[in-house]
Amino acid sequence: MNTIYCTPKTLCTYFTALNPHIKFVAAYPATDPNLSTFMKYYDNCTFIYCLTVNTDDKQIIIYIGQSSNQYARTLSHRKKYDYDNIYLFSVPRNEKNEIEEEAIKHFKPLYNRQSNHTISEKITSVGVHHDEYKTKQQILNDIKRWKESYQIISKTFHLPAKYVAIIRYVARSKALDENDFIAQILDNMFPSEIFQKALDSEIIDTDENSNLVTTAEYGRINHKSVEQIKVFCRNGRIKNAKKIGRDWMIPVDSPYPEDRRNSKTVC
Repeated sequence: MNTIYCTPKTLCTYFTALNPHIKFVAAYPATDPNLSTFMKYYDNCTFIYCLTVNTDDKQIIIYIGQSSNQYARTLSHRKKYDYDNIYLFSVPRNEKNEIEEEAIKHFKPLYNRQSNHTISEKITSVGVHHDEYKTKQQILNDIKRWKESYQIISKTFHLPAKYVAIIRYVARSKALDENDFIAQILDNMFPSEIFQKALDSEIIDTDENSNLVTTAEYGRINHKSVEQIKVFCRNGRIKNAKKIGRDWMIPVDSPYPEDRRNSKTVC
């Protein structure tokens, strides 16, 4: 699991890139005494919402959902999780299911187990359960437990085109996500003790890598060409870009460099 640290900016950047019709509405601290009153104002509005907890100077997404009655949904979640913040995004009613599914797939929130079938058993196996109210400390303990079991940095692997094509073809025929399909192949190929040995040998802290995106995704977000982005990375013009394998990985909220050709010197 790649625990996602977020800020309002990274959330807005992601959802805007996912669908231009998504609009950021508001962010509220869960401790706000007027929170329930605010939620009543949004009756009959369609939202994707994100619940986060604060840790140090960062926030971690623990749950993503959809709602047309945010007041009732907020009360329901307060009975389950002692979260710190809620972010609201207005979405087209006829696209809410697809947007929610894509967001969960991207952020992989710890408590979206019903929609995250592929990791549900793994989450349970490391001692994360849903049968009780989660205090703030219990949430942080769950996050720590899950991270300690799966703290492996993502690496870029380069496969011949024929293997990429067959993975995509078979995954589509089985209605599976490509990554989930690869995971199934590996699960069937190797015994569980091999995975544990591999995990033990490659424990790497992923905190600083949790918001990295590929040059292709960064280009899609900023509406720029991949080749130009790679040039900027090689020249050190994109802040905190790092080369992993043969590709560059870039923080999603790193600003795109200004075009120096358009800059003017004022005498």
